[in-house]
Amino acid sequence: MRRGRALFAALTAASLFSCVPRKNKPPPLRLVALGPALGPSRGCAQQVAGPVVCWGKDNGAGELGDGTREGHLFQAKVTGELGKVSAFALGGHHTCALADGGALHCWGANAAGQLGRAPSPEPSLAPTRVAGAGWDLVAAGEAHTCARGPAGVRCWGTGRGLANEGEPAVTKGARVTAMAAAGDRTCFALERAEPAKSEVRCAGEERAELVGLAVKRLAMSGDTVCAVLAGGEVHCWSASAKGIAGPLPARVDLPEAAEEVGVGRAHACVRTKSGTVACWGENQAHQLADGTATPSPRPKLVYGLIGAKQLAVSQDGACAVIDGGEARCWGGNASGELGDGTTTEHDVPMPVKAPPR
Repeated sequence: MRRGRALFAALTAASLFSCVPRKNKPPPLRLVALGPALGPSRGCAQQVAGPVVCWGKDNGAGELGDGTREGHLFQAKVTGELGKVSAFALGGHHTCALADGGALHCWGANAAGQLGRAPSPEPSLAPTRVAGAGWDLVAAGEAHTCARGPAGVRCWGTGRGLANEGEPAVTKGARVTAMAAAGDRTCFALERAEPAKSEVRCAGEERAELVGLAVKRLAMSGDTVCAVLAGGEVHCWSASAKGIAGPLPARVDLPEAAEEVGVGRAHACVRTKSGTVACWGENQAHQLADGTATPSPRPKLVYGLIGAKQLAVSQDGACAVIDGGEARCWGGNASGELGDGTTTEHDVPMPVKAPPR
């Protein structure tokens, strides 16, 4: 009954967004990323037509990849052709894109060697390819990057429990099924030969979580971690973000199974198997997209979002790509991360816009 009420509400509320102005409507998008979860946020996406674009008012280290250090509140084309991108990883001041075929490209700050090459005080203002091939997972923290390839996981830069250009000790002897990074932390879902010994563990930390459970996705921000299990359950834990979870892993009460989860500074969102989006936690920046600033410890459906295909969560906001390739975003926008040409918060989902003509 609860699921039926939620889906009915979403369907009836869709009309609220049918009159969204089409001015500056951008080309359709196939993949959107927001981040980092801590610090000035930005957005990156790939258009269905092929170009990779990024936006945000902070570009001092070239993290937008357009060859400049100028901020852009609308989409700016990333220099070069990256091919079809399967994943983005937005670190503190660097950005990586994983392309089909296993090529990994990174740009932005490189003082710690987080771009996968020798450290340099000068950032890369355009994408550079990381050595190697066959990369298929990537995560980026404040000053480090980790990627999974044919030889396992390798990391570059400086982060807790990481050996520069080496395999994290925590991943040895296990298959990494998912990973996430935030600040100086990196966490891995580890699948072992004995399923009962599978676990989530963070590099440089002794404590294991979700032991014996199969994890297919991880997301994190600071000390908050959320995991999507193989069956669609979501479990979260946090030492500080009480609006999201407690100190021990606990199952989130969702209306239906989840496909994707994202974690912000003090809120989290999931995309469900049917294409709805639900968020919970703090709401002072309208992270829950319910038209109020009232927090909620339980997931609340984001009304009007039907057919969500992909989810991205920033420090205080989120975006969802819906049928047709339109991205709609809500919440905090202090860094222009919602891509509509402003730094104004949105209390309901609003479309990403193209630059004025």
